[in-house]
Amino acid sequence: MEILAFGIFLVAVQSSVTRGFLLENIFNEAGETIIDVLESMGATTTQNMLRITGLNKELTRPGTYTLFAPTNLAFDTMPFYFWMFYMSNQTQRTEVMKYHIATKSINSAEFKNDQEIPTQLGIPIRINKYANGKVTASGSPVALTDKPASNGVVHILAKAMLPPHFTLTRALEICPAFSKVRAALKFTGLSSTLNGEGPWTLFAPSDKAIAALAPGLWEKWMSDKNVITGILLNHVVKGTYYTAAFDNGSTWKTMSGRTLTITVTNGKYMVDDIEMKFIDIPMRNGVLHAMDTVIPPPARSA
Repeated sequence: MEILAFGIFLVAVQSSVTRGFLLENIFNEAGETIIDVLESMGATTTQNMLRITGLNKELTRPGTYTLFAPTNLAFDTMPFYFWMFYMSNQTQRTEVMKYHIATKSINSAEFKNDQEIPTQLGIPIRINKYANGKVTASGSPVALTDKPASNGVVHILAKAMLPPHFTLTRALEICPAFSKVRAALKFTGLSSTLNGEGPWTLFAPSDKAIAALAPGLWEKWMSDKNVITGILLNHVVKGTYYTAAFDNGSTWKTMSGRTLTITVTNGKYMVDDIEMKFIDIPMRNGVLHAMDTVIPPPARSA
């Protein structure tokens, strides 16, 4: 429940998301603006959100925009509390829609891994291109690319994007569910690292994870700065790795040098047989996956 509350909390602070459109009826006609393209694609909810926020007017004018547009299915399967929070607040709605509009036209051929694309919100979209061929925009899988318009281009997303307002360190600071790991990061100096540019992938153990350890074990680790530093670095991977990057059996090297193995079963993601409880939380300097179990250290560090 702590991690679920963390997810809801970040949604409430970072803002939630809009509805999108179906992939059917995709076609192109010369002279169509981005708004016209949405019309031709049956993107009724995206159109409505742009209209409600007043952003539709700008997207009918000459320019060089990129719209990252989620599908209807992406929003139909979104947790209810995301949608309700987003719909109830005009400020949040406008913020989220601005985050889906890039300030320049960029085709998929120009995408690079960990590339940051400026948006109208002022917070960049992070593009990731993974070895398995998948491409994400701030963690949202890119389902279809390069639908041209007279004033830019539209890319279709399988999930809506959440604007990431916080660094990894700041996100942990504002959530009570991570007080133990937050204190450990501060003690080791790693809080400064994870507040930096990165990018980083953090498998963050909650207070529940630490409470599940043998009595006194966490305190023992905390008594030795080198030991707790190594344990924390077991949970950090250099680079931005959303679950789109994770294939069954894939491996990732942590900042401690340890190799983690990913298992994917029935839509659940496991790292070294430990389930990720809350996944793909976008951050300004990477991504956070929350866990209810600590990744154990090598036997010599216990």
